[in-house]
Amino acid sequence: MSIPLSHISDKDLVGLLRKELKNYHLADELPDPILSECRSVNDQLETQSQPNASFAKRLALNIVIQRALDETYKENKELADLLRKRYQDRETIPDVAEAFHMSQATVSRRTDNALEALSSHFRSIEEQAWESWFNRLESHLPAKRYISLVGVEKLEQHVIDRITSNDGPGVVALVGIGGIGKSSLADQVTRNLIRSGTFSNVGWVTFRPNADGFLIAANQAKAQVVSLLAQALLPNAGLLSAERQMERLADRLKREPHLIVVDNLETQEDADSVVQYLNGLAEPSRFIVTTRAKPERGTCHDVDLTELNRDDSLRLMQHYLETTGQTKIGEVDTVTLDKIFKIVGGNPLALKITAGLMQWMPLDRIFIDLEKGSGDAGKIYRVIFLTTWETLSEESRLLLQAMSIMGATSGAAAAQMQQSSGLADSEFWKAVDELIIRSMLEVRGSANDRRYALHRLTESFIETEITNFDND
Repeated sequence: MSIPLSHISDKDLVGLLRKELKNYHLADELPDPILSECRSVNDQLETQSQPNASFAKRLALNIVIQRALDETYKENKELADLLRKRYQDRETIPDVAEAFHMSQATVSRRTDNALEALSSHFRSIEEQAWESWFNRLESHLPAKRYISLVGVEKLEQHVIDRITSNDGPGVVALVGIGGIGKSSLADQVTRNLIRSGTFSNVGWVTFRPNADGFLIAANQAKAQVVSLLAQALLPNAGLLSAERQMERLADRLKREPHLIVVDNLETQEDADSVVQYLNGLAEPSRFIVTTRAKPERGTCHDVDLTELNRDDSLRLMQHYLETTGQTKIGEVDTVTLDKIFKIVGGNPLALKITAGLMQWMPLDRIFIDLEKGSGDAGKIYRVIFLTTWETLSEESRLLLQAMSIMGATSGAAAAQMQQSSGLADSEFWKAVDELIIRSMLEVRGSANDRRYALHRLTESFIETEITNFDND
């Protein structure tokens, strides 16, 4: 697996490149492991028609060195030509000295200068290769649903430590009620581990308890996860039987270290079934699951997410108000935010939706409504959603109901959403903007595959409080 060059000093890198330039023409001589495992070298290796041939890594490294040499040439033609004659053309120091009209001592000194320049360009090429690799892996994740995380720094480091420990668990479960920030924490941890170069690949699948085409019972949660993982990781997964999908997944995950997130497990039965299956795929791969129900004791490492404390809750609300442009910095005083916290508690989603209300309703009205559910988390959620619903435009309400019918907790494309809602183009995008600002709609997917999703709490509210009420 590739390892970043950040731990290699400039002096050591110069020495490695000098050695490999001397071996430039030795096809059967394996390169130094540090250079042969560079990201840029492995990227080049993937383009070769015979990547497993004995000379493949030598050829791949030589191509990357040539790229660095070309960059050196743009900067200093003489230094690049000196290296080419000395190593690629295999001329002796006396021959090079004569060709450049230099003393042999000067050739040696200028060679050192040339190798330093080559080393700098090689490192730059490697950094660019890593940045492309990071972007490629991050494209496998949902779009970031948060601006920054507040109050979970210690939990985040704890999860990273457990995931990267040699004797750590195969599965880490983030456990907590809806809206508490499990998915956001899993996303943040995964992005940090991508940047560390710990895993060769990442994947993210979102479990859907009521997915069309699945009979989600205790013994079938595993079947959905297998199908989702196969779609995410295996080419032509749809052409494979369920048994073949499981075989191919096991082979891949046991061969290369992947970090996989299975998001949105809800019941004890689902959690137990999925965690048991994932444990069989662990090592060297690792898994993070987000779940409302704690898996059976001893099957994984549990991390309990609880509500934010007062200071972090106030900081999150102020941060959300400022970054979304709803208020100017300092416009909402601490006393007001503290009163909201005492009623709502420290659930991040509830705090964000409440902050969204502050743009549309006077504070005294918000407090009156919130206090109707004071002291009961379920009632508080209901009041927050109902109050938000009452202040939404008719177009936004129609879009939410359409997405609830679609079952869009895992994400839907804009065209599908618009068709289902029947909204005209201008009305549709106005509704999308409003729902995003009000934290009722989540943006997921890559820039080329943008998708929009409902949080499970939002979907549940629409189904139980709006759709069922209308039907009655």
